[in-house]
Amino acid sequence: MRADRRTHKPGNAGIADESDTPLVRRALRALATPTDQLSPGQIRLLIGQQAEYERLVPAALVLLRDDPLLEPDFYPGDLLAAVCRLPAEHWSAHPALVAEVRRLLGLATASPDWLAAERPSDR
Repeated sequence: MRADRRTHKPGNAGIADESDTPLVRRALRALATPTDQLSPGQIRLLIGQQAEYERLVPAALVLLRDDPLLEPDFYPGDLLAAVCRLPAEHWSAHPALVAEVRRLLGLATASPDWLAAERPSDR
């Protein structure tokens, strides 16, 4: 879905086509949901697909402040990992957010839970 521009056209968010994959259908439903009603998993999904991350990164950071290793879907820290994979252009435009993400990474990696967490490579 990364380059699926159809999801960004006005009036088209949330409208799935029968040929869409399950991932695209989930993303379209999430795109049509107000930010304050998105689940952590929906935020991770959209940020991971690099869809509307300008509006979603602040919401993700609020969640991550409470738990940097938040596991909405796949593994401890998967939301933080999705945030960290955003394009460099995003971080260049938001240097204050870079400092916040670095702080969260420090907290996550200093946690004893980090050492015990099952990583994708462990599966």
